[in-house]
Amino acid sequence: MTVMDIQPGTAASEFVKYGDTITMYSVAHGGFVASQGIVDERISVGVLESKGLVPPNLHECRFIVYNKFQYASYKAYKKEVSRRGSTIDDLDPDSKDYSLISTLKLRAQEEKRNNETEFKRLGGEYVAIGSIVQLKHSVSDKFVTLKKLRAEHDSKAMKVTLESTGSESSWFVVSQGYKSQAEGDRVAVNEVLTFKSVKFANMSLHISQDPMPFENLKMPRYTSRLLELNAFTEASKLRVIPYAECPLLVPQAAQSLKGGDIVSLYHLELEAYLCVEDERLVFKHKPRTADTPSNAVWKFESSRIQRAGDVCRWATHNYRLQNVASGLFIAVEGNMVGLTDMYNTEQTNFTLHPGTRAKSDAVLYESMFTLKSAASSLFLSGTAGDRSGLASDMCAVAALCEEQLDSDVLHAQPVEGEEYSRIVVVREALGVLNDFIESMQECPSIKLSRSDEKMLLRVKKSPLKAVVVKHSAEVQATLAKLIGMCTQLLKKEDPTMADGPPITHMQSLLAEQNAISIVMQVLSMPIVDKKVPLALFDIEKGGPYGGAVFLRIAQLAFSLIRALVKTHGENQQRMAGHIPFVRSLLGTETKAAAALLEIFRDNRKLLRKVSESDVRDFLVLMQQQKKPRFVLFLAAICKCESIPLAVNQNRIVSELMPKCSEVFPSLNFEVLGDGQARVIVRMDNIEIPLNSFAGQTEFINNKSPMERTDEENLYMYYLACMQLYSDLCFGRNKGASDTLIRNSDILGVSYGSLLACVQQRSLPNAVRSSAGQLLMSLYLDRDPCEPLPAIKLTRMWKRVLPKDAEHYDSFERNHDLRQEVDGMEDFEDLKDYMLHYFESLGPCMDSGKLSKNKLTLQLLQLLEMLVVFGFYSKPSKRVRAEKEIDVPAVRKLLLPLLAILDGRSDRFTLLDEDADNARFHSVDSRIAVLLDCKLQILRILSYFFDQRADVRLSLFLEKFEEIFEESFPRVDRSRLKETKSLLGGLKGIPGVGIIGSGVGAVTGLLTGAAGLGAKAVGAVGGKALNMLGGGLAMGLKMIPGVDVPIGDSEAARARRRKRRFKKRKDVKAGKNTSKIAPLDALGAGMNALTAGAKGLGGLVGIGESEEDRVKGQIVRRMQFLEEASSWHDSPVWTEEQIEDLEDDMFAEPVLHEATHLTDDLDHPPRFVEILLDLLRYEYRPLTNMAFELLSNHMSQKAKFISSLLKAQVLVYPDIVQAFLASRAQVSRLRSEVKWVLSEDTKRRDEARQICSNILEFFRDLCVPGSEPLIADEQLFITSNNKQKYQTFLRNLNAHEAVIEIIKLPLDTTKASTAGQPDLPTDPHLRDLFARGYSFLEAFVADEPDNQAAVFKSRDLFCQHLGVEGINIPPLISKCTKNNRQLLNLVDETFARMFMRLIVDYGQNPAWLRFFEDFVVMGEFEIKKKSKFGLKDACRI
Repeated sequence: MTVMDIQPGTAASEFVKYGDTITMYSVAHGGFVASQGIVDERISVGVLESKGLVPPNLHECRFIVYNKFQYASYKAYKKEVSRRGSTIDDLDPDSKDYSLISTLKLRAQEEKRNNETEFKRLGGEYVAIGSIVQLKHSVSDKFVTLKKLRAEHDSKAMKVTLESTGSESSWFVVSQGYKSQAEGDRVAVNEVLTFKSVKFANMSLHISQDPMPFENLKMPRYTSRLLELNAFTEASKLRVIPYAECPLLVPQAAQSLKGGDIVSLYHLELEAYLCVEDERLVFKHKPRTADTPSNAVWKFESSRIQRAGDVCRWATHNYRLQNVASGLFIAVEGNMVGLTDMYNTEQTNFTLHPGTRAKSDAVLYESMFTLKSAASSLFLSGTAGDRSGLASDMCAVAALCEEQLDSDVLHAQPVEGEEYSRIVVVREALGVLNDFIESMQECPSIKLSRSDEKMLLRVKKSPLKAVVVKHSAEVQATLAKLIGMCTQLLKKEDPTMADGPPITHMQSLLAEQNAISIVMQVLSMPIVDKKVPLALFDIEKGGPYGGAVFLRIAQLAFSLIRALVKTHGENQQRMAGHIPFVRSLLGTETKAAAALLEIFRDNRKLLRKVSESDVRDFLVLMQQQKKPRFVLFLAAICKCESIPLAVNQNRIVSELMPKCSEVFPSLNFEVLGDGQARVIVRMDNIEIPLNSFAGQTEFINNKSPMERTDEENLYMYYLACMQLYSDLCFGRNKGASDTLIRNSDILGVSYGSLLACVQQRSLPNAVRSSAGQLLMSLYLDRDPCEPLPAIKLTRMWKRVLPKDAEHYDSFERNHDLRQEVDGMEDFEDLKDYMLHYFESLGPCMDSGKLSKNKLTLQLLQLLEMLVVFGFYSKPSKRVRAEKEIDVPAVRKLLLPLLAILDGRSDRFTLLDEDADNARFHSVDSRIAVLLDCKLQILRILSYFFDQRADVRLSLFLEKFEEIFEESFPRVDRSRLKETKSLLGGLKGIPGVGIIGSGVGAVTGLLTGAAGLGAKAVGAVGGKALNMLGGGLAMGLKMIPGVDVPIGDSEAARARRRKRRFKKRKDVKAGKNTSKIAPLDALGAGMNALTAGAKGLGGLVGIGESEEDRVKGQIVRRMQFLEEASSWHDSPVWTEEQIEDLEDDMFAEPVLHEATHLTDDLDHPPRFVEILLDLLRYEYRPLTNMAFELLSNHMSQKAKFISSLLKAQVLVYPDIVQAFLASRAQVSRLRSEVKWVLSEDTKRRDEARQICSNILEFFRDLCVPGSEPLIADEQLFITSNNKQKYQTFLRNLNAHEAVIEIIKLPLDTTKASTAGQPDLPTDPHLRDLFARGYSFLEAFVADEPDNQAAVFKSRDLFCQHLGVEGINIPPLISKCTKNNRQLLNLVDETFARMFMRLIVDYGQNPAWLRFFEDFVVMGEFEIKKKSKFGLKDACRI
C-alpha cells in the first residue's frame, strides 16, 4: 500500500488523539515533512523519486500532537533576562535583581510542570477541528515554531523552525483541507488538514514551490528535490498519517519493541553486538555491561506506512534495520547477507520469530528472537558465520542458515536518545570534513620549487587556497565542536588550549566513526598530496600568503587529535602509523608537539619504541628553539603511568646532561632580607626574575607561543625543564639523580635552592610547586627510603630479638641521606615550613586560586611521602627494631589539616543556580584540584589512624608480655610456641583464655561489654552496634533511620565502674573472683609437639649428621612441656586487668581530642561533621575515601579487634631471624627492580641475579621440605610451619614486590611452528619471571588470605599465558583452589581464555587442570561453573 491508496478512518480507533505520533505527507508535492532536528533545526519536505512510498528517513518525519501549552511566566522571565542582559548566575545573590529573576524563574519552572501535567491528563483525548495544538518533533524534542524573520529561501514567507521550549508562536489551529467536516468534529487519521498560526494572523504552514539550493545542504539520494517548509498566507494541505498511538492507551508500551525504536542487537551465545565494520556485517565481542559500540546502534523501522510505530508483533509484519552510523540497511541477496543503501526493497525486510516460548503476541524488550528474511526465508546467524581473518574483538561475520537455531537468538536493548543524538551529530560533523577533503582532492598539486617564496606565491594563487578559504569557517567550527565533544572545556575557552579531562565514551565513538583517519586526511592532504611547503605554517613567512587559514585549521585538527588520544590507549595505537607525519611538523606552530606528547603519554607499546635518534632529534630542536613543548615531550617518555622507563630516562640523561649548560637555564638567588630573595633565571643572554611572574602563570599559559614575549617563553621553558628533571628521577633512577646533584650548582636544583624556592612567597606558585615536586623526586623518593607499614601485623617477642636486630632494619638508613647532601637533617626544616604553610592557609580555600591550590596539593603529596617513609615516626620503646608514630609531631599537624579538609567555608566557582548545593555537583577541572587536596589529606589521616591502631596493638602486646613474665618467671621465652594470630590462639602460651568462648570474653571487654561470645563485636548497653559494610558503625542520629549509639554510653561506663569497685572489695575480703579460664597448656603443647615431630620426621634428606640436632630439638620441647605442666591452673589475665587495659587504650585520645571517639551523638565532633559533608560531593574518589575514613573512625574498637585477630607474634628466635632477613630482602628486591631493564649490561645482570636469588629464598620459605640458610643456620620448612612464613611474607608485602617485577615488559615473538608457545626475546628476563611465578605459586598454596592478595593481579598474569617457559595455570589454579569466594569471581570470559589456549597451543594438561579446580571445590562440584565450562568447551 502507498500513501495514495489510504483513506480517512471512520472507526473510533482511527481518530487523532493528543499524544499520538503522526507523519505529515504533502499530497501536492509528494513528500513527507521532516527535519534532522538534532543537527539542523530547519524543516523541509523531501520530494520522493517515487510518490507514495515510505521514505528511509521516516524516523525524522515523526511529530507528536500536543495540547496548547501556557508560556506567560516563561515569557516574563525571558523578557527580564533579556532586558538586563545577564542570567541569574551573573548576579549578586544579595541584590534585588537576583531576587526578582529567581522568582520569575521559579514561576516559569512551575508553569512547565503544570503544562506537562495537563498533557498527561489530556493524553488520549480526541483532537477536534478548530482545536489549538502544538507539534513536537519526536527525534529532537523540539516544537514547530514560527519566527518573526524572513524564510531562508522564500523571502515572501516567514521562517518556521524547531525550538526546544516552544512559545505562543508554536500554537496552530487545526483546520480541514477540503471542507468535508464541521468545526468541532473529530479529526480522522489520514485526513487532509491545514495548520494556521494563532499568534500571526492569516499565516499557515506552507511548502514553497522552489527547491532549496543544493550547496547549503546535502541532498538525500532518495529525493529529487528539497522544498522549504515556512509560513505564508496560502496554507499547504498535509495528510495526517498515524505513526503510533498515544503510549498512555497502549498496554506495556514502555516494555515493548516498537517501530522507530533505536536499539542494539546483542547475540547472547557469542556475547557480541551486531555491528557494521568496514561495510561488513559482523558480530563484535563486548560485555553487555560495557558501553554499546556506536556501530552497533540500529533504527528498527516498520515497512508499513500506517501505524509504523506500533508495538512489534511476532511473524506478522515486516521490519527493516538501518545502521545509524553508516545509514546502511541489512539486506539479503540469495543466500548471502550484507548491507545496502537501497531501502524500499523486499531484500531489506525481516520478520521476528521468538527464540523461546512467547508470553504474548507483542515483542517485549525482554524477549529473545531471531530474524527471518522475507526475501529468502533464511535466518540471520552468527554461529554459522566465517571467523577467519577477523580482528581479535570480532566473533564472526554475519551469515544465513536454513533453520532457526536457539544459539542464534538476539536480544534488543534500547539505546538512549542522547546516545542516538551523539551519533547523528558526529556523523554530520564528519560529513563536513569529508566534503572538505573531497573539495581539496579536486585541486591540482602545487608545483615544486627550490625557493619557499616561489612556492608560497603559487599557494596564494592556487585553487587549493580558494577551497580552504571557502570552507574555512565551517571546518573550523566543526573541529571546535568535536573537540568540545570529547573533552571538558571551560567557558569561552579556546579549543586549541583545551586541557580538561577527556570524555572517554566520546573518544571511542569518534574513533569508531573513523574520525582519526578523517582528521589526519585533513592535515596531510595539503602537505603530502598537494605539496604545500611547511613554511606556509610559519606565521611570519606564510602569513602574507594566506598561511593563517591553513595554520588555524591545522592547530584545531591537532588539538582534536590530542583530545581523541588523551589517556585512551586504543586511540593512541590508531595514531601509531601517523607518527612520522606528526613528527615532520614538530618545528611548526601547528600544535603537533602537543598531539605527539598525548599519543605517547602512558602508552607502553609506543614508549618502548622511542630510539636514541628520537632523543637526539628533540635535543636539536631544544637547542634551536628553546620551546617548552619539546621538553615536555621528553618528560612524558620518562614514565608510563606509575612505571618508570629507565631506558628512556638514561638516554635523555646521557644525551642532554653533557650539554646541560647549553640546553637548560641556570638559577641564581639574590638575598633581599627578611627571608626573601630575588630568583634569577638566565638562558642565552636573556635574564628574567621569576618573582615578576607571580600571578601570571595561567595568563601566560593560555597564550599561544606566538603571542608570548621572549621573557614569557623563557619562563615557560624553565617550568618545563623542572618537570623534566623530576620525571628523570621518577622511579628512583639513581644515575639521573646523581647526575642532577652533580650539576645542581648550574641547574639550581640543590636541596637548599629547592627548599628556598618552595618557601619564597614572592615566587609564582607554579615555580614553588615545581620545586616541591623536584625536591620530592630528587631528595626524598630515593633509596634507601621505604614505605613503612602503618599497622605491623607481624610482631616479635621482645625477649627473643637478636642483638643485631636493628642491622636488618632499613628504616635507620633513611636518615643516612644527610651524609650525602648538605643541609638535610631528617627534613626538619621542610617539616617546619609545611606546618607553617598549612597553618597560614586558614579554614577557607578558593577554587578560583588554581595555582595556589596546586601548590597546596604538591605540599600535601610531599607530606604524605614524609609520613609514609617514617619521618613522622620514632623508634618503639618496646622494640627498637620497630617504629611507631611520633604523636607530638602528628598532633601539631592535625588541626591545620582538618581546617583545610573542611569544605563548608570554601569558595567555589558556582555553576548552578542553587549556591548552597552547587559545590557538591559542579566538579570542573578547577574544583577537582581543590577536592584532590582534600583527598590527599584523607589519605594522610587514614595512615595516621592506622598508626593509632598500631599503637594500641603495641600496648596490648606490651601489657601481655609484662603480665606473662610476672606470672611465669621460670619460663624460657625463647621456646614459646608462636602462632599465626595473637588472638587466634597463642597455643603454647598458657593462661590466656581466648580460645572458643575466651575470644568472646576478651573482645567483648575491648568493645565495651563482656560475654559477647564469638561475635567479637557486639552489644553496648544492651543494643547491638549498627555495622554497615566492612565494620562501619554509623550510629549517628543525624543520619535518617539510624538511631543506635556507638561506643560506651555513660550508663554502661557507670555500671562497669560499679562492677569493678565491687570486685576489688571482694578481693580484699578474700572472696573468689571470676577470672578468664586458662588454657590447658600441656594438652596444647603435646598436640603441637606431635605435629612438629611428624613434620620433622617426614622431612626428606635429613641425614645421620642432622639426626642429633633433630633429636635435641624434640628433647628440648619435652622439657618445655614438663615446665609448662605447672601452668595448668595459673591465670594470666583477670577481667579487671583487661578492663583497665581497655581504658588505657580507648579512654584517652591517642592522637588528638579532635579525632577522638565521643559519646555525644547529638553534637558530634567537628571531624565527623567534616566527613559527612565530604560524602555529599559528586566526586567518587573523595566520597569513597571519606566513607572509608568515617568507617575507620566510628569503628575504632572493631578496627582494633580486626587487627588483633590478624596479628602474628613470633617467639622462636630462628623464625624471628627469618622475618628480619626477609624484611631486608623485600627492601633489596624493591631497590633492584629498576635495574632489571637497564642498558648497563653489567648492572642489569647483577640486578637480575640478586632478584633471582631473593625469589628463590622466598620460595624456599613457603615449600615444605626446603632448607633455606639464614645467618649460617638452616631452617627446616615443614607443612605445619610453612604457614608462618607465608603469613609474614604477606604482611611484608613480598608478593607486591614480586608483582612489580612481573609488571615489567616482556617482548615475545610468534613461534615459526603453529601451535607452539610464543618465544620471549629476552630469555633471561623470562627466567626471572618464571621464578617470580614459582614463588607466588608456593606463596598462595593452602592459604586463603594469600590467595585473595594475589588473585587481584590475575589480569596481569594472563598477559603471559602461552609464553614459552612460563607456566601460569598452576598459579591461577592454586589461587582459586577450595576458595569459593574467589571462584565466584571467575567469569565465563576467563574460562574461555583457557579453552582458547588449548586450541591455539595444543593439549597441555596444566590448562585442563585449571578447569578441575575451577569446577570442583574439595569433594563438591560447583554446578554453575561446570555448566558454562562445558558449554565453552563444546563451542570451541
